[in-house]
Amino acid sequence: MQLPNSIAIRDFPVATDSVYLLGLEFNGEFVPFYVGQSSRILGRIADYQKANFSARTDFKVGVMVDYFKVNRKVKIAFKESSNPKDDERHWIEEARKEARSQGYIILNDLDLKTGDEDDARRTVLQTAAQFLRSLEKRASRGNRE
Repeated sequence: MQLPNSIAIRDFPVATDSVYLLGLEFNGEFVPFYVGQSSRILGRIADYQKANFSARTDFKVGVMVDYFKVNRKVKIAFKESSNPKDDERHWIEEARKEARSQGYIILNDLDLKTGDEDDARRTVLQTAAQFLRSLEKRASRGNRE
């Protein structure tokens, strides 16, 4: 059967653990805003879609994804891993270094200290807006060079 190019064909996962990065494609480059690892990657994506406030990571990621989906395409990059915790630490450090050099933080570093869902949502949305401003600022600097 001939499938359209918009459908990606992947090997069925063999390993039970994966490391993944959620990000945006911006000016042809993948820019991560969250790094995670899971033995049930599709279940994690479903958790993020629910954005349950009692599960703070699910809430943070879900709110940010919803914010970005309005005008951007959220992407996921993942790989199977035999050492997911170490791989996750490595990719968090890589994403963190890039983020700091560009003036934003990744969601892994956002600590929601409030017990109020509305306050937490505002904090995540402010973080998302800062992420986009930093990318746009970087793009405008690149256009002037």
